[in-house]
Amino acid sequence: MNALQKTLTVTAWCLAVAGMILFLGLYAKVRQSAAAPIGSAEMLPITYDSPTFSLLDQQSHRVTDQTLRGQPYIGDFIFTSCASACPLMSAKMSQLQGELTGADVKLVSFSVDPRTDRPDVMAGYAKGYGADFHRWLFLTGETTGQMFDLIHAMKLPGAPADGTNAILHSEKFVLVDADGKIRAFYDSNDPAQVKDLLADARRLAGAPPNSPASAAADAEGSHP
Repeated sequence: MNALQKTLTVTAWCLAVAGMILFLGLYAKVRQSAAAPIGSAEMLPITYDSPTFSLLDQQSHRVTDQTLRGQPYIGDFIFTSCASACPLMSAKMSQLQGELTGADVKLVSFSVDPRTDRPDVMAGYAKGYGADFHRWLFLTGETTGQMFDLIHAMKLPGAPADGTNAILHSEKFVLVDADGKIRAFYDSNDPAQVKDLLADARRLAGAPPNSPASAAADAEGSHP
């Protein structure tokens, strides 16, 4: 065998080995995809850890980030005297509460105005939206700065009232898993994203993607 034949033989073997490695890699990815079907909780990215906090709920109970471990929750940032975005967000949270009946998912509304939103004020506000206190918590801190540190730690925009400027806060819902990992954000003003949030929360909780209530709502929405 001359030098040219040896070179061609070695090249052919190298190409064959490279092809086999590529095939095995693709096969492993296919098996991994089959093990985690599209739409499963494993397909949701883990963005980062949720921040630590220690707050009071609407019944003056101390609630920390550790208290909420063990089940996913949907969070939002509101304040009870808000007359614009907050009532709409709370109405949507109330709807999510109904849609998530039977799923082990909590709802958590963080007030960014703790000077006004003491536990008794939040309790009255919560009752106006039919909040089930076992499933939907309204949390407040000691200072305004504490709450805006929290909203910023969750990588959301917000600013306290300043002179003639009103309180600014995000209108997004945040989905946190049972291990305290933030998985995704959803625009509360986008019905499609809210529907995705509902499905993703149910997946994280290990519940079927569609509840009887949501299936009925979809059927009703399909009527001309």
